[in-house]
Amino acid sequence: MRIVNTPLSEVFKQMELAYQIKIDFQQSEVENKYFTGSFSGKETPMEILKIIASINEITVQRDGLGYQIRGQIEKASKPER
Repeated sequence: MRIVNTPLSEVFKQMELAYQIKIDFQQSEVENKYFTGSFSGKETPMEILKIIASINEITVQRDGLGYQIRGQIEKASKPER
């Protein structure tokens, strides 16, 4: 599967169809986020979602029905000195 500068919402929809899974996400949390990459088809959905999540600083979790995508990872704030 080859993906070129595609909105994450569309990538998730394509994955749902290709893998027959459910990916739960909020449109507002993936707005203005895009993905370009290719996959051989041997990767699991979780492997692909982890790559996408790490690039876009979002989180992915497996649940009983599929996968949940959540907004940006909050970076730990450094204590002031």
